[in-house]
This record gives sequence, structure tokens and C-alpha cells, in this order.
Amino acid sequence: MPKAKMKRAVIPKFSSESEEAAWWDAHRSEIEAEIRQRMKQKRPLTLDSLLQGEKASQPVTLRIATKDLETARRLAAQKGVGYQTYIKMLLREALAKNPAEQMSLGLQSKLERLRSDYSRVTGTPFSYFFCPVLFRDEDVTLSESHIVNVAFPDSPRAWTVQRKDVDSFYGSRFEADFVDIQYNQDPSLGKTVTDRNLHQRLKPQFLADDVPIEHFIARDKVPDQFAPVVFESDGESVQLGFKISREDMLAATTKKWQLSISKDVRVPALVSLIKAAHLTLFEMLGYRYALSAGGHFVGRDILGEFFVKNYDKRKAEVLENALRFFREFAAMVRPVESCGSAFQGTVVDRKLFLCKDDRAPMWAFIVFIKISQSLHAVMVPIFGQSYKFMNFLHDEKETITAFPGRFELDHWTIDNHSIELSWPKTGILYP
Repeated sequence: MPKAKMKRAVIPKFSSESEEAAWWDAHRSEIEAEIRQRMKQKRPLTLDSLLQGEKASQPVTLRIATKDLETARRLAAQKGVGYQTYIKMLLREALAKNPAEQMSLGLQSKLERLRSDYSRVTGTPFSYFFCPVLFRDEDVTLSESHIVNVAFPDSPRAWTVQRKDVDSFYGSRFEADFVDIQYNQDPSLGKTVTDRNLHQRLKPQFLADDVPIEHFIARDKVPDQFAPVVFESDGESVQLGFKISREDMLAATTKKWQLSISKDVRVPALVSLIKAAHLTLFEMLGYRYALSAGGHFVGRDILGEFFVKNYDKRKAEVLENALRFFREFAAMVRPVESCGSAFQGTVVDRKLFLCKDDRAPMWAFIVFIKISQSLHAVMVPIFGQSYKFMNFLHDEKETITAFPGRFELDHWTIDNHSIELSWPKTGILYP
């Protein structure tokens, strides 16, 4: 009579050490019986075979960074398994994850390029990702961080690697409001009336000879005491009710009518543009910039410090805190009103200005950020020139001597002829 085939025990995945201990205690007899049987058959039982359930395998050769291999050996020893078994455990867990949680190939590729770049600058690679904002190397979820929010049409689509928590924080607290600036210009302005969501969020206002005329979107028939108007824009229409009599509305047709939105996005714009300039230089120059004094100043001292103090707060409180925190950096950003050259944004065309006074060393980059049809200039300190940079932000000087430059592949091309730039520090650019 043939012997019944013994069912092999396969170690499951555990959610805690207590669960793992309980499983081993409950299955001790099965494991011991299988060990005895394999000893008789002269077939060793290994933890690896238990983990795999003796599935077919194929040998492969991988080149692993020395530091990563040392880490794997150390962690494997803590768990009481061989380092190769431990690496296969990690691989199996990663492959079992939801595909939506896994890195895209593009993200993995760029992450490895940044790892190599970090190693060239510091001498050793980072373990996970060295964040140029928090200056931490931690095992966290990463994302493709766009230099300019993708909600802006006709803007660069360049991106770099960033921590998802940092990217989501600045995206939801600031960029979500900054993108509303595009609706303050024709032809997008009319959409704030015809789109109910935008209408509720941005609260557009009609002016007749500069006098505000209250209105509402009518769901049904406009009441008799109000003036009904059909508003059309870009092929869309909506029924409005103006809170004036029909006679007054008829008389107002000869007046100058305007449509405007009054949402204040100056602080969200400032924060979003500083972040965009920092990531632009990180994408162009890598850790040579990020780990410099200038990169640390903008990344860790400004953006990172604000994140650390506010990441767990509600949006209203974050915006209130930002008004105070970013005030001293308000002069870093200016809209470009006129420019002799065509700029697509520094992250695309690699063009920027380098600030220099007489025989002194260059002290600041001027990075250009293209937002739809508008162009913004952001001043960022060059490497170790943060002191000179802060002096300029706080003094009364409003002109800059700058040299046009371009970063191509791995070298700079800088024009020998300087230009004088106007950089006003007064006005209504900050609340």
C-alpha cells in the first residue's frame, strides 16, 4: 500500500512578530516531521524552500552596490536568514504589491541616475532617495514631481523625482490655488461663469462702470424682481439672474461691463514658483546644486523648514502661516513684463541669468518659469552666496547686473556682455 504523500508546510507572510511566533508554535510538529523525512531522503530542508514552496527557480546574476549588499547582510542576520534568501523575500514582496503602488520605469530610471549623481558628489550612493527639500534619505513613497503643475495648459511637462508627501503637500496647499491665476485672463475668464465648480470656487464678479452688480446662476426661472441674462463664453452658456430690476438692467446696457475674479493667489504663487525654481535647478544640476549652500538654503531652510512645521495642519492654517513665513522671501519672485529673448522656461531651454557685481563673484541665478502664456523670474542664490543674496532681498537696491547664460549637457555657456535688470521690491506683489 503506497504511503500518503506528506503535505509540505509553506511559511505565510506575517503582519507582526507575535503572529509569526504563534505560527511557528502551531506548526512545530509539521516542520519537525518534514525535517525527519528529508533527513531520511538525504534532502535538506531550508528556510528558502519553505518560503518558496519549492517552486521552480532559475539562477540569475545581479550586480548590487556594496553598501546595499552590506545592508542586506546586516538585516538578514537580524532575521536569522541568509542574505540571498532575504533579498528574494524582498523581491517577492515587491512583486506582490499592487501595480499602482509600484514605481514606473521612468521613475526608477531617473531615481538610479540621481543615485549615481549623488554618489559622484558625496562618494557614496543614497539608500532610498535623498530628498533635496527635507535633506533626508528615507524609505518613503516617491512620485514624479512636475516642475510646473500639469493643470496649467501650454506649460513645460518636465518632472523630477520627489517624495510624495512633500509633493502632495505643496500641490494641495499652494499649487491648487495658484492654477486659478490662469482664469484671470481672457479667454479663460468666461469659464469661471459657465463652469459651476469654478463659479463657486472663484466667485467671479460683474462690474458696470466699475460698480459691482450681484448675480447668481439660476437653476429654474429667474424671479420677476431680478433681471434674467444668458451668458455665453467659448461655446458654453448659462442662465444668470442679476440682482437689479429689469428696467435698471436695460438702462445699464450702455455702461462699460467687466468681468473679474478677486481671489488673492499671491502667496500660493510665490511659494509655487520658489519650489519650481528649486526643482528646475535640481533637475538641471542634480546634487551639485542641491547639496550646495544655495541649494540647502532654498531647499531645506525655506521649503523643507516650512513643510516640517506645517505638513499636519489644515489648509487655512497653512496659508496663514505661509503669509508670515514667506514674507522675507517675497522679493525672490517677479513677473517678467518684457524680455528681449524668447524663453520657454529654464527647465526646457536651459537659459537663465547669472547675477554679478563688478569684480565680485556671481551670487545668484535668475531662473525662468513659464506658466501658460506668462513668464516669471525667480532669484536663487548661487552655491555659497546666500549672504549676498539675502542682503539684496532686504536692501533698497532695485537693479541687477546680470549675464545671460545657458547650461548645456555638462558645461556652462555665459555671455560676456552684461545687461541691467529692473527688479522692483515695492508694489502689490505680496499681501
